Amino acid sequence: MAVYKRNGTWYARIYWRDNLKKRHTKPQGGFKTKKEASIWEAETKTNLSHGLKVDKDPIFADYYDKWYQTFKKPNIRSTTRTNYEAILNLVKEYWGNTHISNIDRTSWQAFMNELGKTRSYGRMREINSSLHSCIKTAVADGIINRDFALQITVAGNNSRTRKGKTNLPNISQIESIVKYCKDHRDLKSPFAYLILTLLLTGCRSGEAKALKWHNIHFENNTIDIHHSYNQWKKENGPLKNKQSYRTIAVPHELLMLLKELQANDHDYVFAGRIGRPATEKYVSSYFHDTLTDLEIPNDYLVVHDLRHCHVALLHHAGVDWYAISKRLRHKDLTITLNTYGLFSCRRYKEI
Repeated sequence: MAVYKRNGTWYARIYWRDNLKKRHTKPQGGFKTKKEASIWEAETKTNLSHGLKVDKDPIFADYYDKWYQTFKKPNIRSTTRTNYEAILNLVKEYWGNTHISNIDRTSWQAFMNELGKTRSYGRMREINSSLHSCIKTAVADGIINRDFALQITVAGNNSRTRKGKTNLPNISQIESIVKYCKDHRDLKSPFAYLILTLLLTGCRSGEAKALKWHNIHFENNTIDIHHSYNQWKKENGPLKNKQSYRTIAVPHELLMLLKELQANDHDYVFAGRIGRPATEKYVSSYFHDTLTDLEIPNDYLVVHDLRHCHVALLHHAGVDWYAISKRLRHKDLTITLNTYGLFSCRRYKEI
C-alpha cells in the first residue's frame, strides 16, 4: 500500500525506477491524517515526474560545503577560501541540521535579515551571491524544485561600513604623501618604497609585495603583476581573478628609487631584514604614522585606499576613465565608474 496506518500514525511510500530500470523507494511517516499522507505522496510523485531527486534531501550546510569543495575551492586563492569557509560557518550556526527541502523564502529572508543586523551591505551582497549560487546549483541538480533565494531583499547595517565616513586625501595631500615617502626612504625598512609604489601604480598591496626583481623591467619602465603575496603561507599565490594579470607602465623615477633596494640582495623587491615582505599589519601601521605626521585625518583610511588615491592622480592628470579601467583591470567600465565616478563631482578637489 502507498498510504497506510501503523500504530496510530499514517505513512506514505512511493516507488519508481530510474533510467537503468533500478527500483527505488522513499517512505515518509509521522502524518496525523490519511489526507496529509496522501498529499505528500501526490506532491512527491509530481516532483519525481519533474526530474526532482526525491531520494536526495541533504542537510543544507553539508550541501553548501560539498558545493564549495567541488566548484570553488580548487580555483580560488587561499584568502578567498577563508571567505567561503566563514560563510559555511554562518550556515552551520544558523541552519544546523536543517534539510534543504525545509527552507522556504520566508525563512531564508529571516536568515538574511538576521545576518544584515551586524554586517555591512557590501558584505551581505557577497554572502548572498555565494549562497544563491549554491542554491541555484541545487535546483539544477534536481535536489529542490524552487529557488528560495530568488528576489529576496538584501540589506546591511550602515554603521558597519566605511562608506560616508572615509575622507580620502585630496590631490595636495596625496602629493605630500609622495614627498614624505621619498624623503623617508630606508633600505632596511622599505615601507616608504612600498607606499610610493602603491600610490604611483595602483597595485593592490599583495600584488606589490609579491614583486620580485625579474618582474621589474628597467629598460622599458614596466612591471609585471603576476602574483599576490600570501602573508599566512609566506609565499606568492594567484591574483584576485584572471583579468588581474597584467604588465603596466610606471614612472621612470619610481623605478630608479626601487633600484636602490637591490643593495639588500633579496629576491623580493620589498623584502625586510629576513628576506620576506612585511605583513599587512606593519604596512598599515607605517601608512597611518605617515598620515599622522602629515596631519591628514586617517580614522577610516586603509592601505587599499592608496589604490583609490592612484585613480585620483590619474583623473586629475586628465586620463580618461576607459584607460583607468584598463589599468586597474576592472571587468568593465561600469565597475570603474560606479566606484570612482564621484571623483568627477566632489572628491579630490584642491583646497
